[in-house]
Amino acid sequence: METSDSRLRVDRLQAPVSSLGPGRRAVLWTVGCQLRCAGCISPSLLDGSAGAWVDIESLAQRLLSLEGPLDGITLTGGEPFLQARSLARLCRRVTRARGWDVMVYSGYSLADLRARADASMLLVQVDLLVDGPYMEERPTDLCWRGSDNQVLHLLSARARRHHAHLPRARDEATRLIQMDVQSDGTFYLAGTPRRDDYLSLRRKAKARGLEWSHE
Repeated sequence: METSDSRLRVDRLQAPVSSLGPGRRAVLWTVGCQLRCAGCISPSLLDGSAGAWVDIESLAQRLLSLEGPLDGITLTGGEPFLQARSLARLCRRVTRARGWDVMVYSGYSLADLRARADASMLLVQVDLLVDGPYMEERPTDLCWRGSDNQVLHLLSARARRHHAHLPRARDEATRLIQMDVQSDGTFYLAGTPRRDDYLSLRRKAKARGLEWSHE
């Protein structure tokens, strides 16, 4: 996909979200992913031409203007590391101003990311990383992970100090699904539901005449 140093290709920004990382968070969904994991919960975000271009400074201002206490920003997608340079600029801008931590979901392993020069600018700013491709045949009840091959890494001293218990946590509360309904009736889900829960919710939504776009 096309990349840029001054803008990002994104699907949406949602806040506050309590189902994709510790505390109350701003969550940014980027677009574009080359992995094509079977059973991906967000297939509409795989195409790098989905979503829209957003100027980094405009997005930073939007984040900084969010009301209410927030603990951090979570980057997901899609594959955030396809836009590592631009996301690094955004994170530097907002974390310095708000003191937020940074959590990222990536389909690549930490070892792969560390071997990629283009990923390093973002990786050095990440406090918590969930890595590895989604594998629908390997369900898990580990917090904030979609499948049990994925690992929650605490990359910063701050993360290790405050969240040492999280890599092994199997807390039901962290598997909740958050639904936000827009004024036009569009609804968005945020979280890492079990596959059966996700399919059940999709069936119930369709039975009530709700259009499900993430097929």
